[in-house]
Amino acid sequence: QDLNARPADHLPLPTRAVAVTLGMRESGNEWTLNDRLASDPLRLRVEPGETLRIVLDNQSPMWHPMHLHGHTFQLRARKRYGPRKDTVNIKPRERLHIDVHAGNPGEWMFHCHNLYHQEQGMMGAIGYGQAPPLRPDMIHGGHSAGKKGRGRH
Repeated sequence: QDLNARPADHLPLPTRAVAVTLGMRESGNEWTLNDRLASDPLRLRVEPGETLRIVLDNQSPMWHPMHLHGHTFQLRARKRYGPRKDTVNIKPRERLHIDVHAGNPGEWMFHCHNLYHQEQGMMGAIGYGQAPPLRPDMIHGGHSAGKKGRGRH
């Protein structure tokens, strides 16, 4: 919270906000985004040119270095423009606001950089416009990729 971006690095003000709760299931080995696992991933929809505020609310007992592919985001605190980053640590029971400017169309991973948290479910996406159709070979943990070439897709 002590760092401020130069005015040239400020992102436009957000047009809307979405909440993303970082959680842990009772089993202790499943990590979630809005209670969803990577097998049924959370997808935050953006439109080109939009600035989206993501309110990260860590309700889990662990630190999570949250990482966004394809973009930088700006930390926001008390009307201050914080640093631009692509990864931010969020402590247990902490809430952070990050602003993302949608200027790089595609489907981009948004996940915990603790790889075992990612592998155990804490992975979603930021995507532009309508979601593309799901392909069985692209589902996290799916085994249909081995069936290619057998006429089953």
